Amino acid sequence: MKNVSEMIARAKREIEKFQYFLKFWALRMIGSEKDIGGVRVILIRNGRVVLLRHWLSPNVWTLPGGGINKGETPSEAGKREVWEETGYKINSFDGQLGIYRGRMGEKDSAIVLYTEDFEGGMKWLPNLEVMERGLFDLDQLPSDLSPANRRRLVAFKHGVRNQRGKW
Repeated sequence: MKNVSEMIARAKREIEKFQYFLKFWALRMIGSEKDIGGVRVILIRNGRVVLLRHWLSPNVWTLPGGGINKGETPSEAGKREVWEETGYKINSFDGQLGIYRGRMGEKDSAIVLYTEDFEGGMKWLPNLEVMERGLFDLDQLPSDLSPANRRRLVAFKHGVRNQRGKW
């Protein structure tokens, strides 16, 4: 009986990952530029940063963030995504690290915001999108942090602000 329950739970997770994948690519294929813009957020406090592992990329740590919905500003999307993925409530952003273009052309862009002004407690249980969350010292980032996110955190640590470039 336990094996059947585990198989059902795993099947549900796989279906949820597939649905997320379809939504992501549908927005990229038919959405407007505003629909496909993304935001990443550096949540930093006492030299530690919040990172997560998504079900779609279980072997890589990333910054919290996601897509900007129609009618949302990047700040609003960042607050929403951080709440959904981590459980933290952002009160305000301290600034912008930069805006970066991805490999899929002009419409594939992300803004990286940063803040120390957040409150609440981090969710520890997995949800439909995030399988794991953690706090990491900026000087001891995990070896399996995504290369692009590592570049953003190194830039942040060295005082880079309002940068433009490739993701």
